[in-house]
Amino acid sequence: ARGSTISNSYASGAVSGTGENVDRLVGNNNATITNSYYDLDKSTLNTVAPKWSASGLSSEVIERWWLTENKVLSAKTFFGDAVEGYYQIDNLHELLDVKRYSSSAGSKFKLTADIDMRNDFVPANFYFDTFSAAEFNGGGKVLRHFTIDLPTIDTVGLFGALAAGSSIKDLGLVDALVTGRNFVGALVGTNEGSISNSYATGAVVGTNYVGGLVGLTSGANSLITNSYATGSV
Repeated sequence: ARGSTISNSYASGAVSGTGENVDRLVGNNNATITNSYYDLDKSTLNTVAPKWSASGLSSEVIERWWLTENKVLSAKTFFGDAVEGYYQIDNLHELLDVKRYSSSAGSKFKLTADIDMRNDFVPANFYFDTFSAAEFNGGGKVLRHFTIDLPTIDTVGLFGALAAGSSIKDLGLVDALVTGRNFVGALVGTNEGSISNSYATGAVVGTNYVGGLVGLTSGANSLITNSYATGSV
């Protein structure tokens, strides 16, 4: 009913319907919904598995979250305890969940495994719009088959914009296919931070300020060191 609330709740399982207002958590929403999600691993809609969404949580994260006092979500809920200051990323779920904390000041993330992004779980044109957390450390690992097709959008790359004071290091991006308009790069569209020991291979397409690795580097403290790109631009 209008004016009602739903909070601290989740849904898991199959949902089916042939008419309107059919969804994994709430069909027709006239309520205020807070801190409520559906299970990304177990919820289907007309037999179709979901793609990643900020409205969903993996089964593992739901288990952690459900046990926390007051049902509080935090980076620890998604990634576990930080190891030597880094939240560890070893699967596709966790990589996509970095988007939830990409503006979390001071947070650092580290890849511990190669990850293939050519997967039905990845939403179309997924990318990190702005990364202003402290650091994304590739750990010498590789992200493969990152694809984005946004020919009318500016500031496009795996990381659309890298903020001043933020850094990317030790990351390989292999077989990327990136299309944007202006300020387009496979790894970063606009860089105001620091990129080191990183590379990209594949193809990048755009109009102005287009580069194989980075579209535009600007800002007094922006820096790119020991990094390269191969492929078509």
